[in-house]
Amino acid sequence: MASNQSPIATAINLNTDLQESLVCSIHRGLLSRPIMLPCKGKHRLCQECMENLIGSQQQVSCPECRETCRVPTTWTSDWFDRVLNDVTSALSTNEADINQKVIHL
Repeated sequence: MASNQSPIATAINLNTDLQESLVCSIHRGLLSRPIMLPCKGKHRLCQECMENLIGSQQQVSCPECRETCRVPTTWTSDWFDRVLNDVTSALSTNEADINQKVIHL
C-alpha cells in the first residue's frame, strides 16, 4: 500500500495532519520561522517564503486556499507561530539525520 506522506514525514514518522502543520505551503519543506496566515485555514509559511510572497503588497493571497488577507505592518510578529517555531527548531537540529533518511527512502 502506497503512503500518502511526503518523504520528510515518512523519515521522521509523522502522521499526515502533523506533517501539514510543519511543512511550508510554498516550498513544501520543514518550516523555518513559521508564519501563520490569518486565513480560515490558518495555513503556514516560512518567514522567508512569506517575505518573497508579500514583497511590498498590502494584501496577500494564501497559496493554499487563495483567501486574501490584509498585511499589517507588524505581520512578522503578529503572524509568527511561536509554538511551531519551537517544534521545527528542535527538528532542524536533527536536519542532517532527517535528510539522510529522506535520501534513502
